[in-house]
Amino acid sequence: MEPVLLNALLEIFRAWTPAFAQTRSGKRAVEQALGSLLAMGRRTLSRNLWALGRQDLDWSADYKLHSRANSKAQDLFQPVLEQGARWCDDSVLVVAMDDTRIRKTGRKILTAFYQRDPLSPKFRVNLMWGLRFLHFSLLVPLYRSGAAVPPRSLPVRFLEVPAVRKPGKKASPAEIEAHRQLVKQQNLSRRAVDLLQELRQSADSAGLSQRTILAVGDSGFCNRTLLRWRAIRRRGSWVGSKIEKWLKLEINRDKTRVVDLGKAKASLDFLGYTFRWHRDRYAREQRYLHVGPSNKSLQREWDRISELTDRRQGCTPITRLIERLNRQLEGWANYFSLGYPRDAYRGINWHLGYRLANHLKHHRSQRPYQLPEGNDVLRASPAAWSGVPEH
Repeated sequence: MEPVLLNALLEIFRAWTPAFAQTRSGKRAVEQALGSLLAMGRRTLSRNLWALGRQDLDWSADYKLHSRANSKAQDLFQPVLEQGARWCDDSVLVVAMDDTRIRKTGRKILTAFYQRDPLSPKFRVNLMWGLRFLHFSLLVPLYRSGAAVPPRSLPVRFLEVPAVRKPGKKASPAEIEAHRQLVKQQNLSRRAVDLLQELRQSADSAGLSQRTILAVGDSGFCNRTLLRWRAIRRRGSWVGSKIEKWLKLEINRDKTRVVDLGKAKASLDFLGYTFRWHRDRYAREQRYLHVGPSNKSLQREWDRISELTDRRQGCTPITRLIERLNRQLEGWANYFSLGYPRDAYRGINWHLGYRLANHLKHHRSQRPYQLPEGNDVLRASPAAWSGVPEH
């Protein structure tokens, strides 16, 4: 029986030849790749050569392939991209990006460092010693071919992203400033942008210039470095057509606008939240993306609390009234728990105390409620609390 899988693998490996300056270097790289599949245990270069039966031959040429060959490791993914694109949509290439960590035990690895263990629980952060890589995978929807086959993810980029070493305690201000600039240039988001640009060039050289690259990542990639990159900023018309086509939704063009949060005093209200850049709370030069309840959401909650505690509720038992308020406040707080809702919670608490004091004072009972001495909740001004819209 003809080995179909081996022939398909060798066809991909033969396409590596243009990535090397010499044909013999490409042939040697293919042999080492096959040896890594046959070797047992750790896939070191020496074990790969043993699996190929070359343990008694000279190893110097194999080691020089990694130290002297003028080739880029990312070019080896070009045949994977070209063949995987045949099974994708005619208009888009969906690429998933994420960072991955590989544990190491050697203490003399220059690029290894202590980092957060992704398998550690949320209530305890564990550290691990290892390497960090940036991984891009092409998502191939094989189920569209008609067969009952699940989708596959094919690796198209795998790049090491080491952390920048911090200067010592006796470092000069110039060295500290140089370290800050180096962190901005070699962080994970910046390297992701570089890889996306490189992937765009690889797709163009493969005849895929008409296809849009749709990069998908987690919250770690949702920052200014990636969102402001012009090559991945999708045009409003393209996004609108995809939303209306895929999700079967109709976009209101009159209410749709593009907001640049980088401008002064720019903000975006969406789904009850307000997004804007705020100055650092510790007077540092950097800014942070503030996400909190919008003024309209706060005003609606104020009105709802006022409605639940107005004069028409004078005959409602206090226990039932507290029950309704708790149900309303818990639902509102759960929805607006993302971001920085502390100021909004503080304003809601003040208004709730103000309305409850008024309600208890005018409650229809034989003994009206008396405010404790020293409680000035009725004389406090709502404007004194930050994050609360004035009436």
